[in-house]
Amino acid sequence: VIATTLLFILFAIPLIHLFSSSGSAIAYSLSVTFLGAISFLYLKKFLKIRLPFKSIIKLLIACSISFSFLYFITNIISNMLLEIVFIFVAALIYLISLIPLKFYTKEDMFVLDFFAERLPIFKKHIIGIRNYLSRFV
Repeated sequence: VIATTLLFILFAIPLIHLFSSSGSAIAYSLSVTFLGAISFLYLKKFLKIRLPFKSIIKLLIACSISFSFLYFITNIISNMLLEIVFIFVAALIYLISLIPLKFYTKEDMFVLDFFAERLPIFKKHIIGIRNYLSRFV
């Protein structure tokens, strides 16, 4: 944690100076990525852990599609309320783009069943989503 904090400070000072708030976000992302990598290596030392690289690649593809859409739309639109609406649209694009990538598994269906039991108000909607996704699993 100390190394991550020092790394953040080392990155933050020049990046904030160059890119303002975007520089701060970049510095934070780099330091959190470093923390994740170091934590994984430490855990791998004691446990047999493997990263699901295929799933990670599928997530990165879906993130790229969603982010590209949102980036393109926010450059065109300058209304904050419309941008918030398009954030939700980008989230839907992200979730839908995972379907052709065959990302969802049977475990995801169990999670949806769990939420359907725990949230009776949304049970009908969750079951509908589950039934739709189960066709692709």
